Amino acid sequence: MHGTPDGDAWVPVECDVSIRRPNWFWSTTNEKHLMTLDQLIEVYYRSVGRGAQLLLNIPPDRTGHMAAADFARAKEFGEELRRRFGKSVAETAAVASALSCPFSRMTRATRPTT
Repeated sequence: MHGTPDGDAWVPVECDVSIRRPNWFWSTTNEKHLMTLDQLIEVYYRSVGRGAQLLLNIPPDRTGHMAAADFARAKEFGEELRRRFGKSVAETAAVASALSCPFSRMTRATRPTT
């Protein structure tokens, strides 16, 4: 927390977010606060997209299981990430000190809209 870039320890950047914002724990009163897919994608771009690790909290309900709505949203989120990032637009190969990154088609690096 009070480290220095020239210090002797490295700690990866971490982003902790609950799928039931703003609460960390499951409750019958916070069901309406379940993050939307668009909100989850925005969190992804602002965390993983900036080099952090995303820890998405999905709290268990009173039975110890994920609530059905949470499970469905997490599944939807995973499917959307696979749709967006599941296939590389190019393959990389390093030879000595050179890096080759051939593209099979013209590609423009833009942030997809949600």
